[in-house]
Amino acid sequence: MAHQIYQVEGIILKKAGFGEADNLCYIYTRQFGMIMASAKSIRLEKSKLRNHLDLFSFGRFGIINAKEMWRIVDAEKILSAPESSNDLKMFAEMTGLILRMVKGEEANEALWKSLFSFFCYILEEKDVEKKKNIQIESTALVMRALGYMEDMPASQSETVSAINKAIAESML
Repeated sequence: MAHQIYQVEGIILKKAGFGEADNLCYIYTRQFGMIMASAKSIRLEKSKLRNHLDLFSFGRFGIINAKEMWRIVDAEKILSAPESSNDLKMFAEMTGLILRMVKGEEANEALWKSLFSFFCYILEEKDVEKKKNIQIESTALVMRALGYMEDMPASQSETVSAINKAIAESML
C-alpha cells in the first residue's frame, strides 16, 4: 500500500535513540505543529539521512503517516544549529519550554513564526545582550501563542514575571 508523502519544513527540537540504529525526532512543523517521527537506521554510517537530521537544525522533511507515528523518508537540512554554546543553551531553553507546553499535533502559525524568528535571530545576531532580550520577547510570544498569556507587558522585568507566572499556573 502506498503512503502519501508530505513535504514539511520544521525544526528538530529533540532526538532520542531507540532500537539499534533508529532515532525518534521531535520536529515542530508549520503544517502539523509538533510531530514525533521515526528515522530508521539513522545512526548507521551508511545512512543517507544522517547528516540532515541534526538537533536544532531547520530543514525540509519528507514524512509519511505510518500506523502509530510519522516516519521520515527524506530530509534536507537548510539551516544548521547555532554553533556557540551560549546560542545552543538559549535555543535549548526555548525548545525545552515548547516540548513541555505543546501536547499533540496541531498547527499553530503564531507559535511557528515565534520559534522560527527566534531561531533565525540567534543564528544572525552577534550581540549577546540583544540575544537575551529577544529570548525573553520570543518566550513571551510563545506563551501568548499557546494561550498562557493575554497581553505583552510593557517592560522586560514585567515580561519575565508574566512568563514565570504563566509557567507556574500551567502546572507543567
